[in-house]
Amino acid sequence: MKTKTYEAARHLDEKDISFLNSIYEFRCLSIEQSFDYFYSDEFDSIEEFEEKIVFFIELELIEKIEYKEGFALFLTNRAIEIIRDTYGLATNIVDYEKNIIKRGYYTAGELKMLPRLINHQVHLNRFVLDFKHLAKDENLNWKHYGEKHVSHYFGIRPDAMIRFYDVDIFLEQDMATESKTQLMGKWENYRTYLRSKEHDQNTRKIIVLFIIDNTKQVEKRKELVRYTAVDSLIDLYDSRFDMHVGTRSELLDTLFSSIIPTMQNINGTHNLFMKLMRIRHNYAVRDATKLKPLLSDTEYTFMIYKIDENDNLIIQNGRLQEFLVDDATCNPFSIHHKLAYHKRNSASFHREMKRHISVIFLVESEKVIEQQLKLTGLMGTDNVYYTTLHRLEKKSFPEALFQFDRAGNIYHFSNPGLVQRVYEK
Repeated sequence: MKTKTYEAARHLDEKDISFLNSIYEFRCLSIEQSFDYFYSDEFDSIEEFEEKIVFFIELELIEKIEYKEGFALFLTNRAIEIIRDTYGLATNIVDYEKNIIKRGYYTAGELKMLPRLINHQVHLNRFVLDFKHLAKDENLNWKHYGEKHVSHYFGIRPDAMIRFYDVDIFLEQDMATESKTQLMGKWENYRTYLRSKEHDQNTRKIIVLFIIDNTKQVEKRKELVRYTAVDSLIDLYDSRFDMHVGTRSELLDTLFSSIIPTMQNINGTHNLFMKLMRIRHNYAVRDATKLKPLLSDTEYTFMIYKIDENDNLIIQNGRLQEFLVDDATCNPFSIHHKLAYHKRNSASFHREMKRHISVIFLVESEKVIEQQLKLTGLMGTDNVYYTTLHRLEKKSFPEALFQFDRAGNIYHFSNPGLVQRVYEK
């Protein structure tokens, strides 16, 4: 290191260098984020922490830049030299996309951004920092890649990416400024990638989290995003690509109460569903993921069925007691693909098994699924039923299932044949 850089480094402890490295990783951090996530255990107030910022500035390690909501901290090249030396950042790396050798680290100028773009970055950083806090409690092994650092994909570039297990979580930070046309353009880029050889050869699942922020009209923004994304990509959602839209807190809850527990085989919703089906409703339950080849390569969560003492499927009131079940409680966009292509999937099942199959979607509530079906025009799909954990706990099986007609009216059923409908509302 150069003399001045070496002298500056001597004034830093391990925590300080880790903090500077986090600014490098996130491109910038707001003063509030720097205090809340890195120094709140050392200083009693953000005013006291300001003295630490002055210390960094005097050492010519950070630069303070004003933006819409306050001040953000950026690194200087001197700080990056300290990070390079501490963490061993490569001087040069191979860029396989361009087939060249390039510098293996970013300079301060390359990480800098226009003040009007900082707010977007700060809000995105908050999501990842909250994820980091929650992941620590779960002892989750994960890695974050900012937009500048995402090099795993050539054909698509999300705002950031979180990688764990065999899944890549694409983060798209939405500040409610993009128009319908701009959103359609974004989805067209995803469409191009999903139809590419790169995606075909990728063995990791991609889940896009579209983070709604900076608007009081959250539900209306969700509707616009869901409508455009489903309209553009409905044929491409599958077991290797899905999407969720919501606020920061909603999507973090989706990750830690549904997506991650499912990968760890400790999903509480799944466990309760299986218990209710076996004990209260006398259905056998098994994993349905191995049935993908019989269902046009579409993945469902469970298969439920009733069999007699000779292992034959039971018929009640003229209906074979066998259903696919898919968990849609966290509102994945893939539910719309499965609705739109259920007739095709059932026909595929029929070719091999000589019988058709119905599907039940386990949903968050009647109201939420009704809104989504109206938005995407998939109301009244044949041989598709819905239920909730609450209904399964309180009602008989036929009463727990409900359907919509094309006008949006809700019906449940009077017997296991699921033919005689009872109007609810």
